[in-house]
Amino acid sequence: MVERKNGNYYFLGRADYQLKINGYRIEPEEIEQAVLRLTEVSEAVAVPDTETKTLYLFVKADTEISGDQIAESLKEALPAYMIPHHIVLTDTFPRTFNQKIDRKKLIGYYLNKQANSYDISLLTELWKQVLK
Repeated sequence: MVERKNGNYYFLGRADYQLKINGYRIEPEEIEQAVLRLTEVSEAVAVPDTETKTLYLFVKADTEISGDQIAESLKEALPAYMIPHHIVLTDTFPRTFNQKIDRKKLIGYYLNKQANSYDISLLTELWKQVLK
């Protein structure tokens, strides 16, 4: 909430990352805490995509673990509506100037990386066809 010079107050929206999906309120921090209990996981960030109302969970693991294994562990610890729609294993996170994980850039970073990967595979296939 911000007070303007004219004395009016303006509500700017939520300061946290709470999300409402299918009528359920979801706190991403609860999901992060649940996945950080896994010994294989060193960092985890749950980020809501407000446009599509989906939840992404980005995980950095110290040892080998799959997205399916993470999902199974979360199913034991959380209600079904809190299980993220997408679990992304990553080696790095975009960081702010203060070295905190940049939540705002995280989904865009992932989607851009995914698009680049698709572009590379598409170009590879095109070149294979041209060079036959």
